[in-house]
Amino acid sequence: MQISLNEILKGKTYPEAGTAFFNVLQQAINANQKLKIDMEGVDSIPTMFMTNSFGRIMDEYGVKKLKETMMFSHISKAQIERIGKYLTDYAEVYNVAE
Repeated sequence: MQISLNEILKGKTYPEAGTAFFNVLQQAINANQKLKIDMEGVDSIPTMFMTNSFGRIMDEYGVKKLKETMMFSHISKAQIERIGKYLTDYAEVYNVAE
């Protein structure tokens, strides 16, 4: 599976886009598929978006399953660091299982 994160963000609030992205991630996990996420055109990844997508997935499936499912293309070093920090901090604060 492949998606453009920029397309998911278009015309939505960050929480709405996060929920839409959660649904795509959940579909990939349930189908045992990798999800390639194209980051082209994405300037920022707000916490509200990540909580409604990555956070919910980690709560339901764990950190390991989320990491195994996602692959990124056209991602900047800053975006990699931001997402990585969010995943680590979320798992620690909410005591989410690996």
